[in-house]
Amino acid sequence: MVDKKRARKPARIQELLARNIKEARGRLKFTQEMLAERSDLTTSFIGEVEICRKYPRPKTLQKIADALGLKPYQLFVEEGSGKELERHKLLARIFLELKGNINRELEATLMKHSKD
Repeated sequence: MVDKKRARKPARIQELLARNIKEARGRLKFTQEMLAERSDLTTSFIGEVEICRKYPRPKTLQKIADALGLKPYQLFVEEGSGKELERHKLLARIFLELKGNINRELEATLMKHSKD
């Protein structure tokens, strides 16, 4: 007998959600653990969503979207359909560049003061 839970193929919208969360997380260079911390969820829950085993409730979708810097509807946008997704990609690049600059400045400042 086949286990119905395992045999069930996820809905297309669930696959889209999983892919968009993974891609947005990847653009921000967030691990599942980082996303979980920022969204006040567990790492295992984020993993289950990303492999389509769990489907978050609206309140949880809001937490995930907020942590990724997205609006909830953007988690369901098909690839190549909209300026919003391109805007998020640009913002993610800017975020990573700023984060790198801040880390370098902080490190230089700490080094300077540790010599004193």
